[in-house]
Amino acid sequence: MQTSRAKIQPSESKPDRVTVMTMLTRPALVKHVQFTARQLMYRGTSSSSLQVHHFFEHCEYMAERGYILVEVIRPYITRLRITPLEMEEIKNLFYPLNPPCRVRTRPMEVLCVGPSRSGTWSLRTALIHLGYVHTYHGYGVVMNPPDDKAWYLLHRQRLKHNASHPNSAQLSITAADFDRVVGHCAAMTDHAAAVFAAELIAAYPKAKVILNTRRDVRAWHRSVKNTIIVHSKDWMFWLKSFFHAELFWAQQGYYRGTLNWFYRGDFQKNSINVLMEHCERVRSLVPKDQLLEWDVEDGWEPLCKFLGKEIPDIPFPRTNDSISFFKRCEECYNAQVQKATRNMYVFFTLLLCMLTLYAVISWR
Repeated sequence: MQTSRAKIQPSESKPDRVTVMTMLTRPALVKHVQFTARQLMYRGTSSSSLQVHHFFEHCEYMAERGYILVEVIRPYITRLRITPLEMEEIKNLFYPLNPPCRVRTRPMEVLCVGPSRSGTWSLRTALIHLGYVHTYHGYGVVMNPPDDKAWYLLHRQRLKHNASHPNSAQLSITAADFDRVVGHCAAMTDHAAAVFAAELIAAYPKAKVILNTRRDVRAWHRSVKNTIIVHSKDWMFWLKSFFHAELFWAQQGYYRGTLNWFYRGDFQKNSINVLMEHCERVRSLVPKDQLLEWDVEDGWEPLCKFLGKEIPDIPFPRTNDSISFFKRCEECYNAQVQKATRNMYVFFTLLLCMLTLYAVISWR
């Protein structure tokens, strides 16, 4: 007995979800229809109404010939992907963390826009000694986890602006936006200063700019690869980040966010070109009398001359080698990692108990 079905007419309204129910005849055909349905679901709105309509007509054709019984509850398939806005809501729900809301308490005087592992910690120590308190650095982000969320939001703000205004010369982040994160700082160095270099230079036009790099580019590449990249690929750290909000936003804001974006998804392949392009862009944005290209090997003299400071009678600080990097990361993340480990054990213990209880009930 054949099952009669009304023809499905295309609708002008927004596509709604459907349920495709299949009953046994030929497994290969069932799999084919299920696969086609999934394809249309994942294509979402990119699939035209006509495509979806033809798919269901094909299902009816097969049903009328006894190959397969397909019941269509609604006329169209909508995509099952979560929208970016919904994903952000989910992140904020499971990992609540309020970004800082600071105000500008002192003028921004120095921007050190070289990438990480180019003497940034030594430069920070030197600037503090010269009176630039506070000097912002990546370790400051680790010690103040809400800053990770703030940089994540600023990065998303920039990406959204660039997507909606691809040819616009106007920058999306203002001094007021930056002040909420670094309003207490007189100077900046390390990763955030490099990633947001163009926006920072525009936001603080009176600040002097230091392009801190290493003349031995290969040595810089090895340094980043053996420290930051190694830490970013620590799978246990990644796993524990799902069990603590502060670690989660460190992953989202830094490792999977601006770090990945800055090196275009592949440090090994793109880092040298990214560094060269970054340096050229900084040179094009800053007047020569306001820019110092500096290597940590240059020490105090060119730095103090550029900033108008007297040369201290102490050796230039040399800190944060590879061993110190991992030790400092361990110290900075220790509290968060311990809490994440506890939360992870509690979660898996409860999960095991629930599965055991379900198995016992099912067995009875």
